[in-house]
Amino acid sequence: QLPELENARRTAQEKLDAQQREQAGLESRLATLKQVQDQVESNAQIREWLIKHRLESLPRLWQQVRVEVGWETAFEAVLREKLHAVEVSQPELLQRMLEDAPPAKLSVYASATATQDLALEGRRPLASLLAIHDEAVRGVMQDWLHGIYAVERAPGPGDRQALPPGVILVSRQGHQFSRCAVSFHAPDPGDTGILARQREIEDLSAQLREREETLRQARTEQHVVEAALGGHNQRLTTLRQEAAALKQRLHEQQMESLRLSQGLERFQERSRQIQLELDEISRQQAAERASQTAAEVSLARHQ
Repeated sequence: QLPELENARRTAQEKLDAQQREQAGLESRLATLKQVQDQVESNAQIREWLIKHRLESLPRLWQQVRVEVGWETAFEAVLREKLHAVEVSQPELLQRMLEDAPPAKLSVYASATATQDLALEGRRPLASLLAIHDEAVRGVMQDWLHGIYAVERAPGPGDRQALPPGVILVSRQGHQFSRCAVSFHAPDPGDTGILARQREIEDLSAQLREREETLRQARTEQHVVEAALGGHNQRLTTLRQEAAALKQRLHEQQMESLRLSQGLERFQERSRQIQLELDEISRQQAAERASQTAAEVSLARHQ
């Protein structure tokens, strides 16, 4: 049974090591992404201003939305610096901010009730590609994305001229098309990939939570096998000690048996000698009797 348990221990350890390596890889990737995301908010002047107004701990807008895969660039092109907006619902705070404007571009928003966006026949509202749980965020996103629709490919001149005033079409690449103009998107080094990274961070965090359970099961399995192997080795040690005692006892019994066998051989040899002596005495006795008889006969004859 020992080789089977050792093989099970080895298999469990290899499985645990693989899980830990994968876990470490995910954690490393997650830490790197978070570090990159933290650098997005590295504007020292804005940070000081947010700290001054006690807004530094509030989540940014990009942290509270989840965009359909492939449309991240379109949202970054439309929202731009608004991705870093924070929620400010207190009118008095907003008034103080107006009196002490931030040193760089910054957007704030208040809670608003979301309404049904106007439907444009054959067009998909860009806001429909968002997954949002916070109603305040839902309201501001509907406001900022009002009249903006997602398109898979660039519309032709006829399609653009047929658009109502104020309506904008945006492609996956972030290019924006209105009735009279086209705005080509160029990546902003600071914000490029911020939504995709955020989605990956959320996905990695979910994977890590799931893998924590898998890793816990692998550790439990390895501990169970280790415990079984430890108990088996302890039992094996006891059996080996018993076997050694039995071998010692067997050796002693064999030595006693040898002693008795040698004594028996000596007894048998002495018995043979005595028997030979008895046989010789019997022959001598018979000869003496014959001599005695002959002597008696001779004596009688002489008499």
